Amino acid sequence: MNQIILIGNIKEKPLFKTTTTGLNLATVLIEKNDNSDMYQFTFWNQNSEYVKDNIKEGDKVIIKGHLKANNFLKDDNEIYYRCELIGDRISVIN
Repeated sequence: MNQIILIGNIKEKPLFKTTTTGLNLATVLIEKNDNSDMYQFTFWNQNSEYVKDNIKEGDKVIIKGHLKANNFLKDDNEIYYRCELIGDRISVIN
């Protein structure tokens, strides 16, 4: 099972982009309640539109998501590995 559930606060204003292929994405930085750890989640397409319309800096949120592993070849011919946090759902909580 590949699932993440995290409760925290939006640390800064979410960042919105449209890729060259026309996909929308939103990036949010989440700070855990004890202010010691931060996590960056990426939301795609309809989820990114929800973030754009409903999420702001300082909101306390719950996020349900998953990990996505990627690898790529850089200019030095080394393979790099990266694990992303992909948000599937986000809700503001009080």
